[in-house]
Amino acid sequence: MATALGTYATLTGLKSRLAISNSTDDGLLQTLCDQINGWIESYTSRPLAPLPNIDTTLNGGVSIGATSVTLTSASGVSIGDALMLGPVSGTHEHGIVIAVAGNVVTFQAPLLNAYSTATVVVRVYIFDGDEFDSRILQAPIGIISLTSLEVAPTWNAASTQWSLVPPQDYLLRPTLVDRELGWPYTEIHMSPIPSSGNVYPFFAGYDAIARGTGSFGWPAIPDEIVGIALDVAVAAWRGRASGGGEQFTIGSTGERTFERSLSYQGRKTLMRYSQKAVSII
Repeated sequence: MATALGTYATLTGLKSRLAISNSTDDGLLQTLCDQINGWIESYTSRPLAPLPNIDTTLNGGVSIGATSVTLTSASGVSIGDALMLGPVSGTHEHGIVIAVAGNVVTFQAPLLNAYSTATVVVRVYIFDGDEFDSRILQAPIGIISLTSLEVAPTWNAASTQWSLVPPQDYLLRPTLVDRELGWPYTEIHMSPIPSSGNVYPFFAGYDAIARGTGSFGWPAIPDEIVGIALDVAVAAWRGRASGGGEQFTIGSTGERTFERSLSYQGRKTLMRYSQKAVSII
């Protein structure tokens, strides 16, 4: 089963590279693609693809204290996702998904509010702040667009403490001129001159201090990442068919040995796309 969010090596692309026209080994080839797609995201520590948009509604009302909800559609919802129930203009809160069974989603903590059927449910991204800089949020997963941004005065804020930031009070950075072509925004800057309606014109703390709705991830999968994934997939397939040449395995902790088939340029490219740790000196 595929676990990566992005599809870098595809069955069609791999068969084209290998000049395979029949479907005899489609199952094995697809499994290989799935493994390499997972390896790409493990190597870079982030997906290099658009995250699936989640925009659905509640299929039935829920009461205060509920831990599970039924959605009209749970397509694209995965364990670890944060879902916002209710519009930012009204009663709303987010829950962290710990289980998905059909259209039934279970949250990590009980809901603090009651919601009626047809209440809007969307993906929300939870941002960690920087305890040394109260005006910049790092967004290594990537922001394609941001439709709302809320901040809280403390990391353990109740649902009533979140405050909507006026759109004119934050900026997405780097700008198109300053970032690499095809890359998303990776930072949110709070304006040093906030408007009067901005209750919290700063990012207070470093853990789950802001949340935003919008589109996240990469605007599109970079062509060079697709090329690397297919190069590695071809090498892995040929190694498997060579009767004992290269062996590509997955260890008990998820580590893979695909790195051996990476060219020097391919390794440099993956490193350039990898998430970098932010350190304070």
